[in-house]
Amino acid sequence: MDNKVFGLTFLAVLASAMFFFGIANAGSYAVDNLLFSSEEYGDNTYIGTTDVSNMEVASAVSTVSSSFDSWKQNAALFVRFQDATAKYPLKHVEALVEETTSQAQSGQQNNVVINLPEAKTRSFLESNFPEVAFSETDIQSITSTLERALAAGQTETRVDISDDSLTAEKLIVSETSFPHDLASDGANLVIEELDGMQIAPESQFSLLAVLAELNAWDITDAELTEIASVIYSTVLKTNLLIDERSIGATQPASIPLGFEAAISQDLAIDLAFTNPNHNTFTLNVDKAGEMITASLTALPFVYDYSVQTGGETEIEPRLIKQYSAFVSSGTSVKENGADGARIEVSRAVFDDNEELEVEPVSTDFYPPVHRVEVYPLETPDVASPGDAADPAGEDAGNPDAEQEQDGVIVEDPKNPGFDLDGYPIIFDENGDIVQNGQNDSGSDAGSDSGNANSNEENGGKQSEEPVYDKSGKLINP
Repeated sequence: MDNKVFGLTFLAVLASAMFFFGIANAGSYAVDNLLFSSEEYGDNTYIGTTDVSNMEVASAVSTVSSSFDSWKQNAALFVRFQDATAKYPLKHVEALVEETTSQAQSGQQNNVVINLPEAKTRSFLESNFPEVAFSETDIQSITSTLERALAAGQTETRVDISDDSLTAEKLIVSETSFPHDLASDGANLVIEELDGMQIAPESQFSLLAVLAELNAWDITDAELTEIASVIYSTVLKTNLLIDERSIGATQPASIPLGFEAAISQDLAIDLAFTNPNHNTFTLNVDKAGEMITASLTALPFVYDYSVQTGGETEIEPRLIKQYSAFVSSGTSVKENGADGARIEVSRAVFDDNEELEVEPVSTDFYPPVHRVEVYPLETPDVASPGDAADPAGEDAGNPDAEQEQDGVIVEDPKNPGFDLDGYPIIFDENGDIVQNGQNDSGSDAGSDSGNANSNEENGGKQSEEPVYDKSGKLINP
């Protein structure tokens, strides 16, 4: 009986010893292999930008920690909200190294687990973007976004936080009103379609693309130009990018100088611009009484935008006198003429009344419409055969030959408004002849010798009006 009891007791003691031995070994295994694993990472294993290939986990902890401290001293995080960018201080950033190494997958690129204090994010936002009322939900979301952006361990990280997920209130960021002459049903249809239109992040707006989806057949280009111009003027007061904009040949009466955006459906002349921001803009267009108004609603800007005009120059028309056999007496006014204009447009960016930059936008030039007066054809003195003006007598008896009297070239009656070689007679404001159809050598105006605009080059007829380049400089006076 005693032997049986002894045997049972011995077995119990042995079992207990083996149990506790197993527990001790299991704990040691767990510490060595789970908490501080002796396993090695495989080839091509990175944590952030740190190479931990063929390195034990315990060694990787120390290596990653050291690399992170060095990274934090040299790294930069730039946070952008709408039109402003600020540098986030990284001295409070933490790397959860043990959590990072325990989650790292062998043979892969792994991110560092980053921790940013929400209080530091809140202070940063309030200091750099005071125009925006960020909610606690926004601050939590932005903090998480910044943590994920830093996890790659890049030396320079840029993050845009102004997306549509924010709960911050959107405001009218730009608005413009013009008088209008809109009367057609097509104009009302276009305005109705544009009112409330969403312009998605990094997307382009095209007015002709909007028209392509409508049946606004009775709207004129002039009406479209009025609508486009008020939109263009509104866009100029933001950071949106103008992709396509043109002006017409003459300045519209109802649109301020420098703000026209001409539209031509037949020529595919469009107004197009791009939203470079990460949040949606809402375009509103409204016609009330004699005014048309356009506005843009979005998250508030940090900077202020001002459209400036300068260098405005009024260009007076010239007087063009034409002589015609179809005018018997007096003077006939063929064209009354109108002043031209040139103006420079720029956009200034301000931060609390401090000018940060001035960006040139355009130089708009409208050429003058010259005044054209038609006079009766005067009887010229016909040169005698063999005299100095006609030594060979070749022009004698030729009714179509060019004739000159007192420095004025007589027009061809068969081609009113032009002399025989196709040149108009242009006078300045003092009545002096500016262009009379003769070249500098005094030879016959029809000769190509010394004449840059020869008949061969221009088909025998020169333009009745002077030619200007895009900046308004006179090319062919």
